[in-house]
Amino acid sequence: MTEGLERFKLPLKWKPGADLMSKMLLSDPEIMRIIIHSLIVVDVSPDSYSVALTEWADTKGAHTLYASQNMSNEKFIPVLVVIQEDVNQTTILEIIERSTLVCENFRILPTVLVISIKSSSKLKNDGEFNVIDHPFLTQCESKFWASKYYLFFADN
Repeated sequence: MTEGLERFKLPLKWKPGADLMSKMLLSDPEIMRIIIHSLIVVDVSPDSYSVALTEWADTKGAHTLYASQNMSNEKFIPVLVVIQEDVNQTTILEIIERSTLVCENFRILPTVLVISIKSSSKLKNDGEFNVIDHPFLTQCESKFWASKYYLFFADN
């Protein structure tokens, strides 16, 4: 499965950025399986997740929530995926707000993945993020608002 993930190429017609295209991209079952498989450490079938409905029309960027049908088991953590033009303090505060809404709804802190369309962030260059042993993700502190918080930059 890992080899398939490394060779996966996104068709240019699905270039993220426009909210509608980003939401369509994140709703694709194959993309959803790749994200779930990459972020959820425990042995959870990515097929047990689906896109959950949200009412976040006032956001900048695309926010997509993956939730399991099996909410009685805490290993099925909701996954909030956000595509942002730029990652900065304002967008991070908005992500914290959305994560809090997920926690209120599901009674568990979600795992959060932020995908930055820009190649880097001033915050990253200032050393604000911790680097973990992961080939393409940066992990940040999220003690009270997310189970885990990952950032993906185009230049990772």
